[in-house]
Amino acid sequence: MPVAGHEEVAKRASPLYFVTKDSAPILIMHGDQDPLVPLQESKDFNAALQKAGVESSLVVLPGAGHYGPAFGKPDITKMVGDFFDRHLLSQPAR
Repeated sequence: MPVAGHEEVAKRASPLYFVTKDSAPILIMHGDQDPLVPLQESKDFNAALQKAGVESSLVVLPGAGHYGPAFGKPDITKMVGDFFDRHLLSQPAR
């Protein structure tokens, strides 16, 4: 469904409008050739998280689309693993 004419539905579906100081840390990866989601949306989301004081990182993958081989490269896989290790393994049990 195109956003034009459905702005309220799109707003309710966007994580941008649900950011709070209590949001979980987020690692955002976005291909700069993504034909489905404009890169600016990830930039705006990252900025909103950081403004709220939430740890957030945006990694832009040159030449990558919405998904593909660039997301599975060893350095990217390591970055994701390190992120999960830092935020999941170090957390005490509740």
